[in-house]
Amino acid sequence: ACVEVAVPRVAAAPASLDVEVWDGDAWIVPRTLERGPEPPLPMARWRIRFEPLRTDRLQVSFTHARPAAAAASEIVVWRAGALAGASAR
Repeated sequence: ACVEVAVPRVAAAPASLDVEVWDGDAWIVPRTLERGPEPPLPMARWRIRFEPLRTDRLQVSFTHARPAAAAASEIVVWRAGALAGASAR
């Protein structure tokens, strides 16, 4: 599975981004297979790929690069295997 977060031109890149999923009882951090770019860059697509799992909730947490505030213009969630045939954005 994969989450892509686009950082808009009008916002600062966050110091870090994290993805958590709901396991039915609590928010957990999925086992990460790949993430980048590190640190997140302004006006870039940030991607975190993690082991496939089932969930009905997902959240993205930002750590702001003070004194600026971070923002996302788009969040895309891909199913496991969906990226294999997808074209690059």
